[in-house]
Amino acid sequence: MTYITSNNIKEKQECALIIGATGYLGKKLAIYLNNKKIKVIKSSRKKIKNYLNIIPHNIKTFDNINPKIKKKINYIFYLGTNSNSQQKKINFIKSFTEFKNFFNFAKELQFLKKIVFISSSIIYKSKRNKNKISELDALNINTFYKQEKFLGEVMGLFFHRFHRLPIAIIRFSNLYGLPLKQNTVMYDVFKKIKDKKKIFLDRISNIKDFLHVDDACSALFKILRPSSTSGKIFNIGSGVGTDINFLIRFIAKSLCYDNLFIKNNTKLKKNIYILNINKIKKTINWKPSIYLKKEIINIIKYEKKFL
Repeated sequence: MTYITSNNIKEKQECALIIGATGYLGKKLAIYLNNKKIKVIKSSRKKIKNYLNIIPHNIKTFDNINPKIKKKINYIFYLGTNSNSQQKKINFIKSFTEFKNFFNFAKELQFLKKIVFISSSIIYKSKRNKNKISELDALNINTFYKQEKFLGEVMGLFFHRFHRLPIAIIRFSNLYGLPLKQNTVMYDVFKKIKDKKKIFLDRISNIKDFLHVDDACSALFKILRPSSTSGKIFNIGSGVGTDINFLIRFIAKSLCYDNLFIKNNTKLKKNIYILNINKIKKTINWKPSIYLKKEIINIIKYEKKFL
C-alpha cells in the first residue's frame, strides 16, 4: 500500500510528491523542501498513521488520488524500489507495471513541472583504475535492484521523448550523514566496534565516492526548475574517491579499536567508483560543499557517544 498526507496544502504554494518518503533520503529531502517553502506530500508503501491511501496493493492504478491533491502537485521525486541490492531475479512484469502506471499518472498532472527519478551509481561497471565514471560509461546491471533502476530510467526517458514528461534522472553515489544510514560501511563499522566484533578488511582496495545527504538535497532542489535538466541523466556525487580499507582503519584507530583482520580471499578485484560530476556542475552550477575527509571527524565524535 502507498499512503500520502494531504493536510494544510496552500492554494498557491508549490507542492512536491515524494514517493519513498520513509527512506533515508526521503526523510531528509522532506525536511529540506519544507525549509524551502515547498509543501511536501509524503508517499510510502509502509502504512503510516493518519496517511491517505493513494495506491492499492496490486499497484494497478494511481486514479484514487484526490483530484484536489492532483492539481497541487508541481514536482515528483521517485525514490522507491521493490528490491534490495542483493536480489538477482527481477520481477519484470511487476516493475514494468508500476513504472508504467506511475508515468501515466504523472503525464495527467496539469501543473507538473519536474519529475526527479533517483537511480544509483551502482549500475555502472566499476573501474580498475582511478578514472572517474561519466554518464556514458559502461553499465553492469546484474541484480534485481540494478535492473529495476535501469528499467525506470529507460521508461522515464521514453515518456520524456514521446509524452514530453519533464524528467531528470539522478545517479547518486553512496549517501551518508548523521544519523548514519543502516547497512552501509560506516554504520556497520561502528556497530561492530560497539558489539566488540571482528572487522574485516579486503585484501585489495575498494574505492568509493561518498556524498553527504545535505549536498544531495541541495542538488535535487536546484535541479527542479531549469528546463535544461529535463530528459537527461546526471551523476551526483563528491567526485572524490575514498579507500574503504583506509576509512575503516581511520575509524578504528580513532576509537583505539584493534580487532581488525584481513580477508583470506585472493580472488577479489579492485573496484573503483568515483563519479565524474562535470555535467551537473555545468548544467545547474552545483557542487558538493561537504567532504568525507573532514566530516568523518564529526561522525566519529557523534558515534562515540553511543559506544
